[in-house]
Amino acid sequence: MHLINLVYGGVNGKVEDIAPRSGVCHRTDWAAGVNYGHSVTLSSDSLLARICRTEWILVNGVHSRGVASLGAGLRLTAHSDDGLVEAFEAQGEGFCVGVQWH
Repeated sequence: MHLINLVYGGVNGKVEDIAPRSGVCHRTDWAAGVNYGHSVTLSSDSLLARICRTEWILVNGVHSRGVASLGAGLRLTAHSDDGLVEAFEAQGEGFCVGVQWH
């Protein structure tokens, strides 16, 4: 997802810089045996919502970086409660979906 965003001219950054007052935990602490999850809202008109057949899903939090600004030609299709980009799709023909979760 991050590489796709860069190719389209977007900017990535640290989650704490993008959503500094977030109450959402985006990082799992594997060493402590803790796996965090958080909800993600999908855009109803997105390919991802059609694939998942829902507008809300629970995903795992395993990332310390996120999308600070979307590249040209990318459309936000999912976000967490703190507004962090969780998925996008490339506009136009072809298939290109980037997701933040693992």
